[in-house]
Amino acid sequence: MDPHTDPSGSPLRLPAPWTTRSGITGLAASIACLPLGGCILVGGGEHKFEARDRMTLTEPAGARKIILHNQVGNVHLTAEPSATEITATAFLIGRGRHQSDADQALAEINVTLDPSRTDPTIIEARADAPNRSRRRSHSVEWRITAPPNIEIEVHNDVGDIEVAGFVGRTTIESNVGDITAIGMTQGLTVVNDVGRVDARAAGPVSIKTNVGDADLYLIEGPLGEVSITTKVGEIALALPQHWTGALRADTHTGDVNLSLAGMPLKLTKDRDHRAEGTIGEGGPSVVLSADVGDIEIRRATTN
Repeated sequence: MDPHTDPSGSPLRLPAPWTTRSGITGLAASIACLPLGGCILVGGGEHKFEARDRMTLTEPAGARKIILHNQVGNVHLTAEPSATEITATAFLIGRGRHQSDADQALAEINVTLDPSRTDPTIIEARADAPNRSRRRSHSVEWRITAPPNIEIEVHNDVGDIEVAGFVGRTTIESNVGDITAIGMTQGLTVVNDVGRVDARAAGPVSIKTNVGDADLYLIEGPLGEVSITTKVGEIALALPQHWTGALRADTHTGDVNLSLAGMPLKLTKDRDHRAEGTIGEGGPSVVLSADVGDIEIRRATTN
């Protein structure tokens, strides 16, 4: 595989220079290199020096689930219908107060892609490193491609997460970062502390955020319960035209706005801060709740 292309053959869009395990170095100008070989991140903070590396790991297709554990860094998982294996490219960054600290930080990062010890049908991707210190810090960005019929589970402390095209059930947990989940037809669970959630999914969907907006476009597919809760943030939900079920939305501070023209909506409660009723002959329930933030429910125009 060409180290400068992804598994589909498309060029990798790298945010900065990377050195692969095979010794190939990319070109970029986002860092300034000193005459003696040290590199300083332009605009960096406490840890101004960096050392970077790239690893590509593979596992045969056939797993039923991928579980990713990451501490700091963005995560991208993309379904590839023609994929014959699971391919994970990890971009490693070690940062330090001096170049020697950055080099040591990079060496401390351990990245693996292996079958689970307890269940060989589960593939575990993991990046481990010591906790951030005054001298060193670490981050790993993941880009993973796999066949679409795999269940996905992501645990990321800090960083944006994008998951697209997988038809198996998807679970995403994050402390800080925006989350995008597209195409899940067998259900989606998202727990996010700080960050926005944008999703297009079917089946049972559960989204929980503390601080951040949540936007769900419910696509055609298996019916299931829908639950979205936020403490601080707006909620937006788009329902397919032929969706039927129970509906309840309430916000402590904010308004509930309904744009469901053409759908057989029967409201039993309709106030600025709350709406409750049914669409059609009933079915799975939709429950939307916000402490601070508006709630909008609209009919989807396309699917």
